[in-house]
Amino acid sequence: MDVPGIQYVITDDGLRIAYQEYGNGPPAVMLLYPLTHLEGVWEPGPLRDLFERTAANLRVAMFDNRGTGLSDGFQEPPTLGERALDVKAVMDATGMEQAGLIGVDFGAQVAVAFAAEHPDRVHRLVLTNGRVGRAARPMADQLNPGAPDPNRTETISGQKYNLEPLEQVGIEVDEGLLFFNPSLEKHSDMVSRFVKFSRMVGSRSAQMRQVESIIDTHILDVAPLVDAPTLIIHTIGNRLHHVGYARLLAQLMPNSTLLEMPGDDAMYWLSDNWKEYADAGIGFITETIVAAPTERRFAVVLFTDIVESTRT
Repeated sequence: MDVPGIQYVITDDGLRIAYQEYGNGPPAVMLLYPLTHLEGVWEPGPLRDLFERTAANLRVAMFDNRGTGLSDGFQEPPTLGERALDVKAVMDATGMEQAGLIGVDFGAQVAVAFAAEHPDRVHRLVLTNGRVGRAARPMADQLNPGAPDPNRTETISGQKYNLEPLEQVGIEVDEGLLFFNPSLEKHSDMVSRFVKFSRMVGSRSAQMRQVESIIDTHILDVAPLVDAPTLIIHTIGNRLHHVGYARLLAQLMPNSTLLEMPGDDAMYWLSDNWKEYADAGIGFITETIVAAPTERRFAVVLFTDIVESTRT
């Protein structure tokens, strides 16, 4: 499919948000990481494959969070409630009175905040490898006996990093990225693409400002307010947000189902089983079994009977 065009909408508090609309099917809004760029995410590769599989089943709206990519920046660090205004603006612009929300990583926090504030506009929620917030660490650790010691450090590219459940703002696109996404070893071309994507997102100071604005955000207080049916999908070996966070989220959300998936990648779309993640989420929103996208090709077959071919 072609890369969707960029459009813009103004939020209720006056910021311009860049968004795209693509695909066919029931409406859904896809909410991604804190650092995005709508043109950069469509580079050929696993993430684009995910978008195209989703587009075969859903009409999707996707946008750059305020403070990153092609959307406006902010003066003061926005609250989750203010970030939820981005979702509302994009849904209004695309004519989505109600939609499913697909929240990945930080996008899960925004999805939950929007669902708590606008329950009438949310059909269903899918939260994949969602970020709950570091305030939830003690409770999440209790639900995952294999959780890493919060005081433990890992040496990555010669530097030591504390394994806190935040965005590891000091990690460049190198072995640090590989530590949280071991499947990158199978995608050697992806590292250079991440470098290019990082340049597109913005300067290092802009990226740091965006990430620092969400470090203390959490959804412990709003998650119990969400009534919409919710599917929580989480990678069992996730090193960035370990599976205890998903188990905690499932306890907090009264109408949720937890699906723990094998793997180790925080960016699940790099995993060999990424289609299982995608299809589980799509099927939950559409309330159907997802059929694999097919491509029809027409061919002409010529059959000839050669003289004396049987004896030959």
